[in-house]
Amino acid sequence: MDQNSSDLDQELCNRKMKNEKLKRTIRRLEKETTGLEQTEKALHMVTGHAHQNIQALQNMVDEQKSLLRKLQEDRRGELMFILMSEIVKQDKDGNFKIDDSEVNGVIEGIRASGLFGVNEKLFKAAVRKHDRQIKGVCEICRSAISPQSEDHKVDEKNQIIWIK
Repeated sequence: MDQNSSDLDQELCNRKMKNEKLKRTIRRLEKETTGLEQTEKALHMVTGHAHQNIQALQNMVDEQKSLLRKLQEDRRGELMFILMSEIVKQDKDGNFKIDDSEVNGVIEGIRASGLFGVNEKLFKAAVRKHDRQIKGVCEICRSAISPQSEDHKVDEKNQIIWIK
């Protein structure tokens, strides 16, 4: 019976050691689980902030694009005003036509602005084509500063007026 008692004591001791080992393993796993949960929460926060930051960045890009479009429209308006002013200023007789005596002044005024290039031969031909009417000349100028003219650059030798 001593043998049985001793075997039982030994078994009890082994089980207690295994129990302690399991308790240590459970505590270690609980700590690791807590750490993983904290890491997971941190990742959710980071990815949530990253998504918010990406969205904020996208919003800023969209706002900048909108602002750029407005600035380009404002610039086109300013350039058109400069061209119109030069055309009207050179219409010395006030008949809203660009006569032969006035066309060279218009060309020189456009060049003197420093903002535009002008193909003299094509400009004079276009003025004649539009029956020398200021309205027609304005259409020529409008086409030079349209958004399409900025997107589709035309070789200067084929263009009447271009933005420098």
